[in-house]
Amino acid sequence: MSRWNEVVTLISHSEPYQDDDFMWHEGEQTERTIFCSPRIVGTMTMAQLHSSDVRITNGETIPEVGLRKMVMVRVRTLEYNDEQQVIYRGEEMEVIAVTEVGENSDLLMRRKLGND
Repeated sequence: MSRWNEVVTLISHSEPYQDDDFMWHEGEQTERTIFCSPRIVGTMTMAQLHSSDVRITNGETIPEVGLRKMVMVRVRTLEYNDEQQVIYRGEEMEVIAVTEVGENSDLLMRRKLGND
C-alpha cells in the first residue's frame, strides 16, 4: 500500500526565446510541488532498469547509474510531465528513469552534483 505522505518539487524550464530586438533570453524556471510515495531502491530496481518498460531519461548507460545516491518515489502519472530536475527532501536530484505502474509512475532519481 502506498503512503502519499511526502512531497517532491518538479522543476521545468521553458525554451530560450528571442525578443523583438533579437536578444536571446533564458527560459523561465517553473516549480510545482506534488505528493509522492517513497519507494525502496534495491536489486529488483536495478534489474528493472534492463527491462523494456523503463525509460532511461538522460541517455546514460546502466553502469553509470549506480555511482551516486539513488532514491525512488511514486507519483501520479497525470501530475508528471517528464521533468528531469526535482527537489526531494531538500536535495536537488535528477530523474534518470521512469517506470509507469498503472495510473502511477515510479521516478528513479539520483543526487545532482555541483558540476552537473
